[in-house]
Amino acid sequence: MLPLRADGAPQERGAGRLRKRSTGALREEEQAGLRTLVGRGTGTARMLTHARIGAQGEPRGGGPGWTDGVIGAALEISQATVERVRQTYATAGLEAALAHKTPERVDERKRDGAGWIIEDWV
Repeated sequence: MLPLRADGAPQERGAGRLRKRSTGALREEEQAGLRTLVGRGTGTARMLTHARIGAQGEPRGGGPGWTDGVIGAALEISQATVERVRQTYATAGLEAALAHKTPERVDERKRDGAGWIIEDWV
């Protein structure tokens, strides 16, 4: 369990860090949509985590406005993940941050010397 500050937020490790500004301001209806999505709990774990990141990081619209490190510690994810999600919010919008992007690569089938197809079990 993380120690809590006076305002109820988890205490960030390395307390002397600079506070990072929000990378994108969510509109009130987007903020309400995130709260509804998290409250219902319906959706993939990835989508709900990204919605929690957006809701916790936004000081406007009722969010606590936590820093990336505090959000990562509270949700038990890395700070880099929080930074990437918030950057996606700022550059591509809310839908892009919540949706799972399919990879653009195409895996080719491998053949052994006799011409048999070797299946990769991942």
